[in-house]
Amino acid sequence: MPRDALALARNSALESRQGDAWELAIAPGSELLLRDSLVRAIEASVSACVGRAVTLRFVPRNILGETP
Repeated sequence: MPRDALALARNSALESRQGDAWELAIAPGSELLLRDSLVRAIEASVSACVGRAVTLRFVPRNILGETP
């Protein structure tokens, strides 16, 4: 996975899941990392881990607490 995709994943936190649609919060300063190619790379990795296709939606907002 590209290094920028890892940075995007590290600076986000899962907020909700509805079926195969997952919403992740990303700190407002990290919005520069939101590129389609990076989101697709993370989606592919997550999909491989869970065994089904998932769609990720990153939403800029303040994250409460530390990102995992």
